[in-house]
Amino acid sequence: MSEVINLFPIPLYVSDEYKLSDVEKDYIMTYENNITENAGGNGTSYNHYVLEESKLNLLKEFIIQQVNIYWHQIYNFNKSSSLRLTQSWINFNSTKQFHHKHQHSNSVISGVFYIQGETPITFDRPSGKPLNPFVFKINKYNQYNNEEIYVNAFPNKLFLFPSQLLHSVGSNENKEKRISLACNFFPVGDLGYDERLTFLKL
Repeated sequence: MSEVINLFPIPLYVSDEYKLSDVEKDYIMTYENNITENAGGNGTSYNHYVLEESKLNLLKEFIIQQVNIYWHQIYNFNKSSSLRLTQSWINFNSTKQFHHKHQHSNSVISGVFYIQGETPITFDRPSGKPLNPFVFKINKYNQYNNEEIYVNAFPNKLFLFPSQLLHSVGSNENKEKRISLACNFFPVGDLGYDERLTFLKL
């Protein structure tokens, strides 16, 4: 019997729901008019460390708990290393605004917690075209031949993914603002193996 084995899949982690309290929602909305404008017209909070604010302590605890699951249970990395939160910020996409294609430098794992709105996030295939550099006509798109994957936003859920993945958010075609909290994580602890000459202590 023939079979297809998926080689080297990239895990996109989607958490259980975390319901924001009124205090958390109200605090997040204080940044709505305190933003810098990006290439797609959307705005990013001036504060790039919002999860360090005491009013978001419970959300921060939830995100760190989920990151630990992703690192130690999904990737199954040894407890000799862990992830440290570096930066966190809020994004606002009004109608017709989009978020340009980008990746997160100086970060290993990135997260997006969805607060409001349903505009999908788009992830690009790391190799670009399926059989780069060739281009072929496609009968029907699937996981083996597509160049992009659109993932619906789910309010109150956290998405975690490798920071080097190119991603973007298309034009918000809804009247409701798309609001999300993004965050980056960097490894700490003992990385690699001494005997393989790959050891690094962070």
